Amino acid sequence: CKGSNECTVLGGVGIMDNSLFLALEGEREILLALVNLTAGSTIRAHALLVKHLQGLGSGALVTAVTADPVLWALFVAANVPGQASVINKINATTLDPYGVATMRTRGGHPEIVYSMEQDTRARRMYVLSGIGNQPLIITLLLYSVITIEPPVADVQGGTEILVSGEGLANLGITECQFAAGLSTPATWISNSEVRCITPTVNSTSESCEGDALEIALSAGLVTENRMGLRRISTPSVLSLSPHRGFYNEEQWVVVEGYGFISASTLTCRFYAASMLDQVFDVSVTGANYVQFLSATEIRCRQPITAGPFPDPSYLEISIDGQVFSKSLINYDIVGDPFALEVDPPQLAIQAQALSRFEDVSIYTIDVYRHRVLEFDTGSYLLTANVTRGRSNSSVPITGEKITVLNGQSSADGLGMKMPQTGEYVLRLSTTLPNQTILVMFYVLEGEPTALFVKDQPSEYTTNDGPLERQPILALADSAHNQVYQPGTVGLAVRASVVPQDDRGVDFIAFFSEELGEFVFKDVAIVARYGVDYHLRFVLQHITNWTVANVTSDVIVAQICQKNEFFVYNGTTCNSCPDGAVCDSSAFLVTADNYWRSNNRTLAFISCKSGACLGDQPIGACLPHFEGDLCMVCERGYTGKSCDQCSGTFVIWSLIGLAVFAYLFLIWFTTYRAIRKDSRSKRDIMAVLFKISITHLQTIGITRSAFPALVDQIFDTTSSPASISLPVSDVSCVLPDFGTLSVFYMYMCLPSVGLLMATLIFWYDMTLGCMDSIKREQLHPDIKAKIKQKSFTRGKTFLQIVIVSFSVVLYFLYPTLIKQIAQLNLCDTYDFDNDGKGEMRFLASDYSVDCNSDLYQRVRLTSIVFMLSYGIGIPASFWLVGLFLRRLGGLTMERDTLAFLMGGMHMQFRYWETLNMIRKLVLIVIMTYVPERRLKLYLLMWALGMTLAAQFFCRPFDQPLPNKIESVSLLVLVLSINLAMPLTLSESGGLFFSSTEEGGLLSWLLIVTILTVNGLTALLIASVFAWLGFNRVLGMKSAWRRKKERKKAVATSLMREVSQRFTGAMLKLSPRSPRLSPGRREKDFSVSYESVHKGAVEGDPVTKVDPFPSDSLPPPAPDPPVGSHVVAAPEPVRITPSLRAAESPSGWATPPAP
Repeated sequence: CKGSNECTVLGGVGIMDNSLFLALEGEREILLALVNLTAGSTIRAHALLVKHLQGLGSGALVTAVTADPVLWALFVAANVPGQASVINKINATTLDPYGVATMRTRGGHPEIVYSMEQDTRARRMYVLSGIGNQPLIITLLLYSVITIEPPVADVQGGTEILVSGEGLANLGITECQFAAGLSTPATWISNSEVRCITPTVNSTSESCEGDALEIALSAGLVTENRMGLRRISTPSVLSLSPHRGFYNEEQWVVVEGYGFISASTLTCRFYAASMLDQVFDVSVTGANYVQFLSATEIRCRQPITAGPFPDPSYLEISIDGQVFSKSLINYDIVGDPFALEVDPPQLAIQAQALSRFEDVSIYTIDVYRHRVLEFDTGSYLLTANVTRGRSNSSVPITGEKITVLNGQSSADGLGMKMPQTGEYVLRLSTTLPNQTILVMFYVLEGEPTALFVKDQPSEYTTNDGPLERQPILALADSAHNQVYQPGTVGLAVRASVVPQDDRGVDFIAFFSEELGEFVFKDVAIVARYGVDYHLRFVLQHITNWTVANVTSDVIVAQICQKNEFFVYNGTTCNSCPDGAVCDSSAFLVTADNYWRSNNRTLAFISCKSGACLGDQPIGACLPHFEGDLCMVCERGYTGKSCDQCSGTFVIWSLIGLAVFAYLFLIWFTTYRAIRKDSRSKRDIMAVLFKISITHLQTIGITRSAFPALVDQIFDTTSSPASISLPVSDVSCVLPDFGTLSVFYMYMCLPSVGLLMATLIFWYDMTLGCMDSIKREQLHPDIKAKIKQKSFTRGKTFLQIVIVSFSVVLYFLYPTLIKQIAQLNLCDTYDFDNDGKGEMRFLASDYSVDCNSDLYQRVRLTSIVFMLSYGIGIPASFWLVGLFLRRLGGLTMERDTLAFLMGGMHMQFRYWETLNMIRKLVLIVIMTYVPERRLKLYLLMWALGMTLAAQFFCRPFDQPLPNKIESVSLLVLVLSINLAMPLTLSESGGLFFSSTEEGGLLSWLLIVTILTVNGLTALLIASVFAWLGFNRVLGMKSAWRRKKERKKAVATSLMREVSQRFTGAMLKLSPRSPRLSPGRREKDFSVSYESVHKGAVEGDPVTKVDPFPSDSLPPPAPDPPVGSHVVAAPEPVRITPSLRAAESPSGWATPPAP
């Protein structure tokens, strides 16, 4: 208080604790002093601090002073005259003013503070002031807001504000008052600090200073310090660069966004969601870690952390350091590599011919699955394996080795060939702790590259409507997967038939979005058999698509039934031909015992030989058979069964034996026939012999109408009855001696009759092969008598020839007619069923072509023989008989044809010719009637008519032959009837199903046929035996009588001869007439023939006087003396004095004894 500011007045005093505060008025300003009351008595010496209170102006007066120990502050009220009072709040420690309260001027009158009193509990100061003469008490608060931290707060609210002030007593209702009347409870901390949370507001502060934040310790008493709290909008983060960092390395991160403000509280927060007891939250602030660049960009420095943050982790910005942005922009804090990761974890690749994993990357990751990438300095070798679905079946892949560098690698080299759509698993194995990683991925359908037939059409078409199974098509990608969603509408497929069928129609199907297919509904094909058809499917043009066409499987005409076949290029099935084996195709094979000339013909012909092999595409024969229809034997084989030929010696021996047997039979029969004449007694055995021969010939003719077993037996038993040479054996030794040569040979066989007649005539002319010299010495009459005694009975050469021919032709007639008929029977076969392949073979020998010129010439010759033999032989017997009857009367006719007419009634003497006609008819039926059942009917009628004629005519003159003949014919008719049920009709049916070959009824009928014929043969044999036995007995008795008679005759003859000789000698005297040689021979010739014959045949012998008295001639005159000649004795002959009388039937009947 000296100098220019001389203190004049002590304006006021304040005491707090041990301190005295003085407010001194000076000339220019007020002086404040702090005196320690405990230090001494001198203020000057003990004044701790002195300060000038500036800013009031000159003449300022101190009107009131008060001290607040709570605030440790001094309140000094000062007044400049004419002005309102000013109350200064002085820091008691520094004596520096830090607050001021200026009174108002009301109505031109300033407020003047006269006194100040405190309510320390309520923290109020009451100021007594006045305006003019009116007192006025003003309440001032003893608490105030000095600072607020942070000075900014987010409009979202929730920012905790630290309000620093003074005098902030804990009165229990502390509040923070914000703009717009908003308030929040405050938390009292101390007299100088309270904390409160900012409320949410709708807008930011209008000015940069912000809105006042005041404190109220009691209701209605709010500070008016006007400390601004700036309400700001929440910042937003748009991007981070970089967006990831390594946990043990710091790095700056550029944050771009908006709403950034330069503030000391600007904070960057690195955080992630807490896991269990781990907290992942690090915030940085301050210039070393946060740098404000602009309202849209700041820089944050990632600090070093204890480890990586889990994912997701973020970097957020806060202006007030408490309320952060919620942009959720990821910022990864990466740790050390721990395992592998494949991105994407579930991927989908399009199917291609080679589908590569082009969009697949492989990374090393930390424990929180962050990709380490550039923070990984290691190198890893991976081995890839792909399996389908969750199975263990591997799928072939390429590029299975992958190297990971800098924490990542691409799977571009990894590929799958032709993958199917579906789920797959990629397995990657490495040396990291988590050694294997599984990645699920899907192969999706690719872009359509081809059509494919999902459901093939029916393999067969019926040609009369749509296919039973219609085709269904689909699109396929290059890996052959079906494409269900091609991404294009209106797709259509056209189907055409290749090769074009008879309809020539195309078919269209549209793509079904629901099914993902092209479904056809009306495809129909008219197919020809043997032609393979396909459906060619074409997708209608789509821009930028290249879709390959597709062809269906083979479609053919409907398979025929098992008993059907088809013809190439035909449209229908055909019934299987008879004799063929069909398997529903065009491939036909022969049935057993059927022939096929080539593999194109439909003619299957039954083989008569039984040697045709079955199951052959063309005709084939059993071993040793050859030729068409296997009807010809190979050389060295013969017979119906083509058996191997016997040795040459054996064959020639058999031929010679057969020829000898037939010649002997003909000679013996001819011999017996020549001996017969009209005077021969009836020989019933000869008649039965002819009946037997005729019966055997008949069954030999008809044998082939019977079953095979009967045929074979009948063939064996009937062979001796017909002159049939062993032609099969001849073909072995003379292989070139064919059927035509055999025919000519048979046609020449009748000449055997001429040969036989010549030999017999020669024998007769040579007087039984008598020596020619001796024969010349015989008298002609003696020769005539010898001939008369021979077996020819003195027949002429013509008669001998006729007899020989009648015997030979009787045996040969069936054989000749059969040979002629067989030569004129050709089997015609149409090997192509169209007449163009027609061929004709001789039925008896298929080696002979009936169309050949040689055969035609022989056939013309055979017709001549047919007329001359078939009709000429029966007719010739009538003509010859007529000729003989005219030549020598009925006697010569009967004598010459005694063989044929023997045993017949006169009016039926030519019955044998009717039998020949019967044989001719039977041969014609058997040869030329092809249908077996009709053949049997005709045979039955022919034999039945013959039986009827036999029954009514009874041509034989004795009952026994008639009965035997009737039995023979009846048996034949019965056999034919029994064979009828065993014979197939033209349609192949039987009378009874039980008569099938091998059936019980079949065997019963065969046994019956054989039994009946066997009994017939036994009957005839029994008759022959009975007649033979009787003849033997008769011959024995006749032989005894003959011996006795011969003895008596010889005795009588010797006596008579002696007497006659004596008489003759006497008569030779000249007085006796001489007998003429003829008379002497006549009277003295005695024939023993009749006597001997009668004795032998068992007829009574007529006692005949060989020299009847009336037959003696008168004595001849004696010859003259000297000329008497005695004739040499001649053979004595005995001539029968009686001739047998002729019976009405023409047979010689011996006279009664």
